[in-house]
Amino acid sequence: MNKLSRKRAPICFKRWKRTPWAAFASMGKIIKIGVLCVTYSLLVMKSQPLFGQNATKNTKDTIRDLEELIISTERPTPFQPLVRVIAVIQQQEIERAAVRNLPDLLRYLQGTDLRSRGGEGVQADLSILGGTFDQTIVMINGINFTDPQTGHHSLNIPVEISQIERVEILQGPGAWSEGSVAYAGAINIITKRPEKLSADVSVSGGSYGFFKGEANLGFASGGRWQVSGIGGGGYSSSGGYTSNTDFNITNLYTNVSLVRKTGDREHTITLQAGYQHK
Repeated sequence: MNKLSRKRAPICFKRWKRTPWAAFASMGKIIKIGVLCVTYSLLVMKSQPLFGQNATKNTKDTIRDLEELIISTERPTPFQPLVRVIAVIQQQEIERAAVRNLPDLLRYLQGTDLRSRGGEGVQADLSILGGTFDQTIVMINGINFTDPQTGHHSLNIPVEISQIERVEILQGPGAWSEGSVAYAGAINIITKRPEKLSADVSVSGGSYGFFKGEANLGFASGGRWQVSGIGGGGYSSSGGYTSNTDFNITNLYTNVSLVRKTGDREHTITLQAGYQHK
């Protein structure tokens, strides 16, 4: 018996259909997996040359010397335009005033409030224009002498009234020195700077064993180095008019300035020192 057989062409597979019977269509059949041909091309761009400008030296360039600039070594005061000097007591007014100590002298300044505890400058609190004693600083020749702990001791300074040339009251946010800001204001005490050799001694006394003595020496010299200054001190004591009102106060103070002039410039060195015992 002759059987005729015919070779069937294989089925080329591309993708399965998404029907439920699609998988049975491949049973008993030769499946040819299709081949995906991928082609690619390489794009070649022709490079173009870049051109730049060569550095050339300008023959017109010149060197010019600028004028000399002098820089001051003083620190600028940022609030200086806001400072106001509202009151000044000059030396003639100090000599005519019937006072023997600094706290009593400050009572003559307008805008100040002085609260004393004891006489002869034993202890006093100073306030300016409604501020407190902690919002006021006391300076001697522009140097802050305020007690850093409390304003109750701000007027405990070793300067006698006979050594003072004038007293200034500064008001405003610019009334400051060495970083210490005075919210209410400041008192600046300027001491005397004699122009010649001088000396003065004063002694006074009173009831309840009161005694006060002062001695000062002023000097000045010319020449290449100009030296001037004042030095002295005072002592006051009293037995008190009642119990616990006695006092003993000793003050020593000196201020020396050394000035040298070279051409149109002036170099100054100032030394001031003081001692107080109460």
